[in-house]
Amino acid sequence: MSAEEAMPMPVDCRGIIEDLAADFERVGRSVSATQVASMTNAQVPGWIGEAADAYTESISTLGAHARDLAPEFGRVSAALRSWGDKLGVAIDVTVPTLWDDYEKVSAAYESNIAWLSGEIERRSSTETPMSQMEVDFYQSQYVSTRDGAHEALVRDYKRAMDRLDDEAGSLASEVRGVQNGIVNPTVAEQGRDAIGAELFNDIPLVDGQATWEFAQSMAPEIADAMRQIGTSDESLEEFYNTYGRFLEDPFFANALMEEMTAEEVYAFSMKVAPEHRLSLDPESLELRDKVLAKVGTAMVLSTGGTNADPAYAANQQTFDAVRDGLIGYGGKSFDELVTEQIGDYRSTGREWFETSKYNPDRDSASIEGYSLWTQLTGVAARSNPNLALGAEFYEGPGGGPSMASDLVTWDHETGQADYAQRAGLLGAYNPALLVDGDPNVIDPLQTMYLLSDTPDALEGGEGAAATQAIEQERLASMRRFLSSGTSFDVDVNNDGKADSSMNMARYLTGNRAQSNRELLGFQDGGEAFGNMINDATQLDNGDPPAKPDAAQYPGGERSEAYQEAMNEYAAWQSDDKARAEVAAQTMAGYQDGLSRDHDTGWFENKDQVDGQDIYGYTNKNLRSWMGSIMAPHMSGIASSLGTNDALDGVVGATYTTDGHAEVNFDRVLTNRLLARGGLFSDLAFDNPAIIDEGDSDNPFDDVYENGRRPALDLLRVAAYEGYSQDLHEANGFETPEMQQREMREASTKWATATNSLFVANADRDSMVAHAMDERNRAWQDGIGAVISAVPFSEIVDNKVTGYLIGQAKDNLLEPTVGGIFRTDYEDAVSAGQSVQHFAASAQMEQALYGAVSENDSWVGEHGEVLDGREIYAANEGKKHFMNPDGTPIPYSHMDMETREQFKEFIQDDTTFPETFSAQGTELIKAEMRRRLANAAIYGEKPRQVLHDDSGAILDDN
Repeated sequence: MSAEEAMPMPVDCRGIIEDLAADFERVGRSVSATQVASMTNAQVPGWIGEAADAYTESISTLGAHARDLAPEFGRVSAALRSWGDKLGVAIDVTVPTLWDDYEKVSAAYESNIAWLSGEIERRSSTETPMSQMEVDFYQSQYVSTRDGAHEALVRDYKRAMDRLDDEAGSLASEVRGVQNGIVNPTVAEQGRDAIGAELFNDIPLVDGQATWEFAQSMAPEIADAMRQIGTSDESLEEFYNTYGRFLEDPFFANALMEEMTAEEVYAFSMKVAPEHRLSLDPESLELRDKVLAKVGTAMVLSTGGTNADPAYAANQQTFDAVRDGLIGYGGKSFDELVTEQIGDYRSTGREWFETSKYNPDRDSASIEGYSLWTQLTGVAARSNPNLALGAEFYEGPGGGPSMASDLVTWDHETGQADYAQRAGLLGAYNPALLVDGDPNVIDPLQTMYLLSDTPDALEGGEGAAATQAIEQERLASMRRFLSSGTSFDVDVNNDGKADSSMNMARYLTGNRAQSNRELLGFQDGGEAFGNMINDATQLDNGDPPAKPDAAQYPGGERSEAYQEAMNEYAAWQSDDKARAEVAAQTMAGYQDGLSRDHDTGWFENKDQVDGQDIYGYTNKNLRSWMGSIMAPHMSGIASSLGTNDALDGVVGATYTTDGHAEVNFDRVLTNRLLARGGLFSDLAFDNPAIIDEGDSDNPFDDVYENGRRPALDLLRVAAYEGYSQDLHEANGFETPEMQQREMREASTKWATATNSLFVANADRDSMVAHAMDERNRAWQDGIGAVISAVPFSEIVDNKVTGYLIGQAKDNLLEPTVGGIFRTDYEDAVSAGQSVQHFAASAQMEQALYGAVSENDSWVGEHGEVLDGREIYAANEGKKHFMNPDGTPIPYSHMDMETREQFKEFIQDDTTFPETFSAQGTELIKAEMRRRLANAAIYGEKPRQVLHDDSGAILDDN
C-alpha cells in the first residue's frame, strides 16, 4: 500500500473557505449599508399615518438587529480563515512529511530485501549456504520493522486528522454560537416583531423559515390543547376544526413533536379513543378516527416523513427545500430533531400504558408503546396513500439498529401478527383496539409496509424535485434496511429450531409467521409488502453511470473532483446492488414460504388449497407483485438458473463491469425454485382478469383487475428482452464465428429461465399443469402473439418491460404485425408439457431469428460470405426478406409469409442452423435441470427428456 493510500490527503477546500469567508465579509458590509441598519431614529422616511404607527416599531427592531448582525459576520470570517490556515498546514506540511517518512521506511525495507537476496546468492556457492530458517528470520524482521514503522506513521496521521476534525468541530460550534447569539432559538415565542427580525436573518429561504417560525409559535398552543382535551364530541370537533389541518403539515407536525413527548401523544390518543366502538354512534366514531389519523400523520412526518397528498404538496415541497436549514428550539438541526423524536418512540416502544389511567371511562387494557405507535400511524396510512416514513426510520444513528429493525424484533418477540388475528375475534369489543375497528391496524409490520411504498403522487418520478430527492434518499435507506440481517435467530432449515440470523427481506417475505397456517406473514395477502418491495427493487431509469476515469481529471486520482465523482459512483453502485439483493432475497423468502410444510391436518393436505401451495394461495397479492419485482432482474435470474457458479449459501447480488448489479443465488436455491412446488410453478396461478382491453388489436394496453399484469407475462417479456439484448451484443463481435459462439452462450444462459416460465414442473393432470396451460393460452392470445412484432430497437432497450411495469407510461407500444405463434398449436396436443415446451421454444426461436435479421455477417454453408444484394437480385420482383440495398428487413417488420421464406433461407443456405440446433439442445438441458432439481429436493430418480428428431420435447407424463 502506498503512502497516499494509507494516509489520504485531506480535501483541499481552502479556496472554498476563503470564498465563504469573503462572502461573509461582503454580506456584513451589505447589511451595514442597508437603509434599515442606518436608520437610528424613530422615524421611517416616507411613512406616515397608520402605516407609520403600526410598523415603525417593527422596523426599528429590525434596524437594531441588523446593526448587531453585521459585526457577527466578521467573527465567522475570522473563524473560517483560522481553520483554513490549519487545514493548509496539514496539506502543505504534515501529510507530505508523513508521506516522505513512509516512503523512506518502504525504501529501507526494499534495500534490506535486496541485500538479503544478494546474500542468499553469494552464500549459495559456499559451504555455508543460507538456510530457509535464516531467510525466514531476516524477512520476518524486515517486515516487522517496516510494518511497525508504517503503523506508527499512520497513527501520527490519524492523530493529526483527528485534531483537524476537532478544530473543525470547534469552528462549527463557534459558528453555531454566533448564530444563536444573533437569533435566540426561542425567539419565535416573542411575537410577530421577533418573527420579522428572524425573517431578516434567513435570507435564502425566507418563505420556509417564516412557516417554520409560525409553526413553532403554534406548537405550544396545539400541545396545550392536546394535553387539556376533553372527551366529548364537542371538544374533539373544536380541536379537529381548529388544529386538524396543522397536524398534516410537515412544518407544524415537526414543531409539535418537538414540543410533545411520545407519552403525551399516546395519552391524548387513549383519552379520546372510543370506549367501545359499539358504544358510540357512527358520526362520533368517524370523528375520533379522523382526529387520531391526523395525530398519526404528525407522528409519521416527525420521522422525517413525507405527505405528498395534493392538498399539502406545496408545503411539503417548501419544507423539503429548507429542512436542512431548520433549527429547533434548543438549537438542534432538523436531523437532530428527527433522531431525537425517533429515539423517543423507541424508548417508549416496550413501555406498557394502562388505558384507564388516561380515560377512567374506558375498560382497562395494557398497551405497549409500539402498539400505540402502530395503530396511530396505521390509521393515518389507511387514510392517506401519499404518506411515507422518513429515511431515518430505516437507519439508526451511527450505523446502530434502526427503529424499523427494532420494530421487527419487537414483533418477533411478541407475536404481533398472531395477536392481530386474535384481536379480530373480539372485534369492536377489544379495549386494546383504539382506532379504525380493523384489527389489522394492530400489526406493526403491516403499518410499516403501508408507510414504506412510494407515495402515489410521487410514482414515476412525479412531484417536486426536492420532494423526489427526499423520496429517493428514503428508498435507498429502506433498501439498506431490507439488505440487513435480523437481530434474532430464525429457523432456516425447517427443523423447528432457531439457527441463525436471516436477511431482513427474506425473513419478512416468507419466514415471519412460520407456524401460523392462517396468516403466513401478511394481513392483506402481501399487497402492501409487495408494493414496498416493488419500489425498492426497480432499477434507475436510463443507462448506468460510467465509472469515473482518473485520466480525465487534472491531478488524476488525487483530484478532488475525481474523488467526489468516485464517491458518487460508489454510492450509486452500492444502492444499485441493494436493489438486486432485495429482489433475490424476496425470491428466496417466497420460496421458503412455499417449501415449508404447513400441513397440520389429519385427513387432508392442509398445505394446499385448490392445488395451490397454501403460502402462494394465501398471499395472492404478493404473488402478483413478484412479476414486476423480478422482471428488472431477469438477466441475473437467468444466469443463476442456467449457468450457476455461486457458492452454496450465496443469495444476493454481484456487481457487473458495465451495467446494473445482478441477482445471484446458489444451486441449492436454484433447485428449490425449479423443482416441483417451486416459485415459477406457483406464479402460474397469478391470472387476474382483464377489465379493460383498450385497443383490441394491441394487448399492451390491457388493464387488469389488480392493476398488474400476470406475473409470468411480465417475466416472459423480460426474458425475451434479456435474451434479445444478449443476442444483439453477440452481433457486435468481430467475426461470424465469434458472433454465433456468443449467440449459443446466450441460449445457454436463457434456456432454463425460459423453460421454467412456460413449462409446469408437475404431473399432467395437476392443477399446476392446468394453470400453466391456461396461462400459455392467454399469453398466446395476448402479448405472446405480438411480442416479436415489436421493433428490435424497443426490445434491446428493455422498453417493453419498462412499459408493462409502469416505468414508461408515455410510451405506448404498437406492434407492427399480427400474431406469430401457431394459433392452432393447442389443437395438436390439448394440454401437457409438449405444448408448454413448444411455447418456450417458440419464444427463444423468435428472439434468435430477430437477432439473425439484424446480423450483417451471413456465411453460406460452404463458408462463403453472402452478399445481400445478390440475394435480393435473385428474387427481384418477388416478395422477399431483403431490402434492395442488401440489408435484411427487420424480423419485426416481416409478415407471416416473409418470415417463412426467411426461416427457410437461414436454415438451408447459412451456417446458422448449428446455432438454432444448439438452442434446442439447451432447452432439452434446461428441462433436464428441472428434473434433476426434483431429484435433489425430493430424492426421486430423474427421467430422461424425450424429444423427436427435430429436438422438440415430447410429453412423457
